[in-house]
Amino acid sequence: MSDTDNGLVVAGFLFGTKEDAELAKQEEEKVKYIESHMDYKKVENVESIYRTALEKRTFKTPIGFLYMKHLQNFLCKHDISNVPDIPMYQEFSSSAFDNADKVKARMDSASKKDKEKRKLREKLAWSYLTIMALVMIIIALFVIAFTSDNPNILNYENSLQNRYAEWEDDLKERESIVREKELLYEIEAIE
Repeated sequence: MSDTDNGLVVAGFLFGTKEDAELAKQEEEKVKYIESHMDYKKVENVESIYRTALEKRTFKTPIGFLYMKHLQNFLCKHDISNVPDIPMYQEFSSSAFDNADKVKARMDSASKKDKEKRKLREKLAWSYLTIMALVMIIIALFVIAFTSDNPNILNYENSLQNRYAEWEDDLKERESIVREKELLYEIEAIE
């Protein structure tokens, strides 16, 4: 199971909590919606959307910041003057990362659990394949046993009865030939 299955990865970013990942998913949907209605031919509309998103603090995760940077680059390429910088409302100093070790440990733990689950799934898949192969072998053995002319544990009684019946028929046939010869040569039968 990957981190994507845990819901911690959104657009290539691994988030520390499910809440952050959920917020990033929402922002990803916002970006898709805005992009589906964006007309890049009208630069003033792009600028209006950019400024509105900055004022309302629409984006809070790297997903949104990447999109804002994309819009900012677009505006700069089209010579828009006074394109506002993207404000970062988070602290990136070492004191802000006191919880980072806890988050990293949680992420590492989730990653280890995912790897263990993946290994268990692989083992389970191999065991299913082994079981299927063994079942196929057993079925093949039964088919061979039932279709074989040689006596085996499944058909030995019928095989022996058939063999004795053949011997009895053979003996009766020989006996009848011997009696015919006795009659032909007028030999007395020995009983």
